[in-house]
Amino acid sequence: MVLLSLDYLYTPSADVDAAVARCVEDLGGVLLWRIAAAGTIVAALRQAQEGPLLLFADHLEGNSPIAIFRVGAYAGALERLRATGAREIREVELPPGPCATFSLAGARLGIYELTRPQAAAHLAGRSRE
Repeated sequence: MVLLSLDYLYTPSADVDAAVARCVEDLGGVLLWRIAAAGTIVAALRQAQEGPLLLFADHLEGNSPIAIFRVGAYAGALERLRATGAREIREVELPPGPCATFSLAGARLGIYELTRPQAAAHLAGRSRE
């Protein structure tokens, strides 16, 4: 499996708006979008010039972030994951494409394929309830 890039740090937060405010006001982050729907809030921030987006979400269990890597071929990467013994594989849909999160040697990781590249432009600047 080839990991192309680390695109997201999907981070649990009991108070997404407070986490966003601290990152923007105290650390100079830029809020890209915030969506509240189906009983959950997710916000995306650009915290550094390079590197992954920081996603805060109030629906994630646990305290550790999930490092989500982009792959070129999701189905093949998922098959490879299952063969490696990754635990707790959970498939979900992210706006940019299909994703699987999993636990490997105690780390929370994920893979996704960028099948909807227009998703970032569609969400940009959005802040809605």
